[in-house]
Amino acid sequence: MRALPTRLWLHIVLALAIWIGSPAVSHAKAAANATPPAVAGHQAAAVPTVAVYDVVISGTTYFGNTNFPSSSTRYSAYQDFTLRGALVVLPTRDTSGVNFNNGSNARDIGIFVGSPLSSPQSGSLWFATNTTIFADVGVGNSIPGNASLDIAYVSVDERGGALSVWVDDQSIARTSQLNMFNVKSGLTANVYQVLAGGVELSFGSGGRQVSGALDFVGSGYIYPGSTRIRATISGQLQNN
Repeated sequence: MRALPTRLWLHIVLALAIWIGSPAVSHAKAAANATPPAVAGHQAAAVPTVAVYDVVISGTTYFGNTNFPSSSTRYSAYQDFTLRGALVVLPTRDTSGVNFNNGSNARDIGIFVGSPLSSPQSGSLWFATNTTIFADVGVGNSIPGNASLDIAYVSVDERGGALSVWVDDQSIARTSQLNMFNVKSGLTANVYQVLAGGVELSFGSGGRQVSGALDFVGSGYIYPGSTRIRATISGQLQNN
């Protein structure tokens, strides 16, 4: 796996700890006085190689009418939401864990909004195109990072400043246990695993701004259900 610069890793952990209240908080506090990473060198390209964005996602969660997501599932809107979070863009992460034959990702990304496991809230979402990202940002234990599972197709239009993500088929998506979201709020709300869908992002102002949309379909880990989350994304490069 290509190692991240120490200061960049610390800055990412600090930023995400604010949003998700993860065990990485202790590491983040130690790094609180560290100088933020210099991303200026990456800003020339519209789609950055390394960046952390403060983002707002605004959308709707849905429940489906089938026990598992399928092409015949019909979804009914459940709750609107607007939440703040973080978007991480990183160089291609390690894919040596399992060869899913879905090609090398032009970039890898992580979206971290709220804490679906410990503080369920409608619209809370964790998603990464490669499980290594969870280890990079200090979320979860070492197992996801060591697995290095690439669960998505990621393409980039360098000239147009666009990035597209499409989750690989459900059998592969299920290997990433930390890709999850909440439809409902409250301590008794279920957590649903991302099984399909994607993200479209557009970068502007030399990579200092990002906008786009996400649309994910999910199901329970051990219980049946079909769910969906759709939202727009907008944000600014941190320390811009």
